[in-house]
Amino acid sequence: MLIKQLLFLSTLLIGTTRAMDDGAVTGLAILWISLIVVCSCIAIVAPLAVIIWFVLRLRNNG
Repeated sequence: MLIKQLLFLSTLLIGTTRAMDDGAVTGLAILWISLIVVCSCIAIVAPLAVIIWFVLRLRNNG
């Protein structure tokens, strides 16, 4: 799921950077890369946080 989203975003990034001129490309690329990094971090951290919370809850109940 995450890999498909990253592939889609990178394809979109390549398409948009080709359509623009050099000045706008760097700003747009930085924006897209930071967006991808933030989304990746959320996608990795959120399930981990849920798992940790669940394990701690099970320990407290048990």
